[in-house]
Amino acid sequence: MNFEDTYKENYPKVFRMASKMVNDEEVAGDIAQEVFAYLFERLQKGHAVLHPQSWLVRAAINKSVDYLKQREKHTSLSAVNEWASEGEPFEIRKTETILKQAIAMLKPTEMKLVMLYSEVYSYKQ
Repeated sequence: MNFEDTYKENYPKVFRMASKMVNDEEVAGDIAQEVFAYLFERLQKGHAVLHPQSWLVRAAINKSVDYLKQREKHTSLSAVNEWASEGEPFEIRKTETILKQAIAMLKPTEMKLVMLYSEVYSYKQ
């Protein structure tokens, strides 16, 4: 496995997954970098990664959950409203707010399933 090719092919997916889970692009970028640093270390130690894309997504989810455990469990309504785009109709922003609040209240395992489903992964994957 070529690390550079794996990085180029999978960084957007890893970043997107972390971003969806933590709702903060800066933190998501940090998480993505940590995931790839961890992969690099594993490869340097001679560990095999048979399915790199699945492994990376799984690692991104785990790192995101770790981050969320350290952060407050509940996000304020005003913070969620800031995430919604100003140019969208009120009903869409309201729906996004409700969805984000509901996802934030899920257990880590349930949140993982929602995020994987939103990335079009099957139950088996």
